Amino acid sequence: MADGFTLMGRSAPFVPVRLETLPLARQMTAAIESAGALVILLENPVVAGHAPRWRLQLMADHSTADIDQFATLARALRPSRTPKPRAKPATVC
Repeated sequence: MADGFTLMGRSAPFVPVRLETLPLARQMTAAIESAGALVILLENPVVAGHAPRWRLQLMADHSTADIDQFATLARALRPSRTPKPRAKPATVC
């Protein structure tokens, strides 16, 4: 699932996934929970104010398909990282 996300730590049942900003993290959390996934959003004071993250817990009964489905949903919720073209400066005559 690291595609576009920062996974923190080593392989373990608990997977911290760094998110960009708190407003975005809250929005993504609400959307992913409404789709049926359970995530725990960690925010300040548990983690630094600029470093919200999900704490995912993998269970023995999660299949590869379950994980792939979650990753696909998480990618769809993340805003595009394609840079927007800059506007050309106005020419003053």
